[in-house]
Amino acid sequence: MTTHNSKNKVSIRLESGGHSFSEEQLSRALASGEGVEVEIITPRTTLMPAEARLAPAEVLRMAGLAPLATECAVESVAVDGRVAVMAVDSALCARLSGCSAAYLSPLASVDCSREGVMLNLIGSVLYLHIVEGGVLRVAEALPVATDADILYYLELFNEVYLIYNRAVYIKGDDRLAPIVRRVFKSVICE
Repeated sequence: MTTHNSKNKVSIRLESGGHSFSEEQLSRALASGEGVEVEIITPRTTLMPAEARLAPAEVLRMAGLAPLATECAVESVAVDGRVAVMAVDSALCARLSGCSAAYLSPLASVDCSREGVMLNLIGSVLYLHIVEGGVLRVAEALPVATDADILYYLELFNEVYLIYNRAVYIKGDDRLAPIVRRVFKSVICE
């Protein structure tokens, strides 16, 4: 795993289907040798323990998310002993291979000191975390096309984990709050 110096960096958020950074900013960062942080927003993400020494492509295959022919597998920097493994466009991987790039994912970033359900809707990906007893019990990156998809996932997780009686912390897309308020008793917007 690569260590990354975040002193001089350019942050990039890559969503499925598009970039949310300026091409000029990226070109300038690559030319200057600054570190580049790339936050990958994709449902083709899973977690593994940081101490696991498995190839990222193998981890994705085991999770049923094998990289496509146009993708490569990358891993995020470790966060509290967790590493996100993601399928990323091969052209982006090739472009960033010559610089100090650190991959990040909202799936790996969760505050385990708070009990309850954490939901973060970014574009067409819903990041869901369930923390119980200070332990991360569930972490999923779920594809969302419509509001009905969000309700469907919440109902599935409620059947197994009884999440509707827990506090839910939400952030991201504004359309998440009215959906979540339909089913949760305690909603905290961040």
